[in-house]
Amino acid sequence: MSDRIKLPLNTQAMSQADDEFYEHHPELVQDGDRTPIDPSDPAQASLRKEWMDLYFANGGELEANAPSKKKPADHTQTCLVCSENQGLLVVNVVDEYGTPVAGALVTADGLQMTTDQNGIADFGPVAAKTYNIAASKKEFYRIGIGVYLDTATVEPEQTATATLGLAPCTIFDLAKRFKVAEAWENFASAPKRKITIPDSAGGPFELDLFDDIVYGAGEPLPSGDSVGNDEAVLRDKMAALLILFAQNAADDFPWRCFGAFFQKNATVTIYSDPMLNKAIENSVNFNAFAERTLGAPGTKGANPSKMRIHQWLASYDWDINQMGFTEVSPPAFNDGSLRKFSGDYGNGLTILINAVQHVLVFVDAYHYDSCQQQYTITLIFELYDVFGLDNDDLGKYGTSASGVPWWVKAWGYASDDTSVTLKTMEEGFTAWWQLQHQFNYAPMVTKSAVTKTYTISTAAK
Repeated sequence: MSDRIKLPLNTQAMSQADDEFYEHHPELVQDGDRTPIDPSDPAQASLRKEWMDLYFANGGELEANAPSKKKPADHTQTCLVCSENQGLLVVNVVDEYGTPVAGALVTADGLQMTTDQNGIADFGPVAAKTYNIAASKKEFYRIGIGVYLDTATVEPEQTATATLGLAPCTIFDLAKRFKVAEAWENFASAPKRKITIPDSAGGPFELDLFDDIVYGAGEPLPSGDSVGNDEAVLRDKMAALLILFAQNAADDFPWRCFGAFFQKNATVTIYSDPMLNKAIENSVNFNAFAERTLGAPGTKGANPSKMRIHQWLASYDWDINQMGFTEVSPPAFNDGSLRKFSGDYGNGLTILINAVQHVLVFVDAYHYDSCQQQYTITLIFELYDVFGLDNDDLGKYGTSASGVPWWVKAWGYASDDTSVTLKTMEEGFTAWWQLQHQFNYAPMVTKSAVTKTYTISTAAK
């Protein structure tokens, strides 16, 4: 049997031979990376023969006649332009089908040359000796390890011709930004109205909003006690919530949001603040949500049983342009302690948003490289929530005629607690509801946008 593979290469046979060979030699696999066979090491001759036998057994074809014993030249001929201690060196570069690869950089020790349109690097007269040869090209990877030798011996006044193999990497880039994931809070009630979002990363769209978007004048309190009949008094009581829920805010964005609401807008408006975006970007719960949406190995959100972005990519062999979008559960900004007003309870995120109603996730950039065995993905997260209260919120957070407010039952305050803190919370939320439903303060839709970029290995799906 010849020890030379017949071109074009049988890529399926090569892959099967590789799998079987490294299954027989786990000592050549370190942390999932396979150690290539050295094509010129005499000590590995038996390994090279074993691989060739597996290639042949899996359907690969070998040359009918054994090649010349001259290594690693394919053939030699007399050089008529060489000096006594020179020969000619010609290197061919082909792909897995034996097709010439043009534009490949071939090195022979310190010599360099780019292959022509026929895949040939003709170095001309060179010193007679053995050269270490290699070929490379952007977005190509080396093939034929164990098939093509990586040395070429130039004999005096002879032409040495050697062959190297390259194959193109699989590259996928994003063709167009699109929505890759979506999350929304499930409500028992039907949507109350739609609002147009004009400047989303995915273009204008309509957003369904629920009970907390309703506002009006003169609506009677469904539960609890009124905390005032004067707008200025009610605004002060509502603003007092910030003394508690924004005491650790890194910026004044909670006060700016309250101030925008106190302008008494006649209609629902969209409210954004760069520093609110920054606070969300640094949020423990948001980052957990972002990783859960991606679902990639090595992240805190990894869960092989869930079809998230990473799992969909793997199912489409990493071509993002073929996939649709996935659904996830929205985040809530409730990390920390209410009693201590730590975490989200003290940085402004709980009072401004708490549970997020809608999240749209867009893929903004993507690059996959099979040679690097990784992809880099940039995701835009758009979070939408209503800065407003409905009757259910009032029953939970506001004053209670029964004398047993929601705070006592849910957050463990003593039943006889009459602290200023508890009173500030109850009156603040009641004042908020009254401004919205009795004095016609239109709620706002908070829009936040955060961009995250991840580089993920595809070595294991």
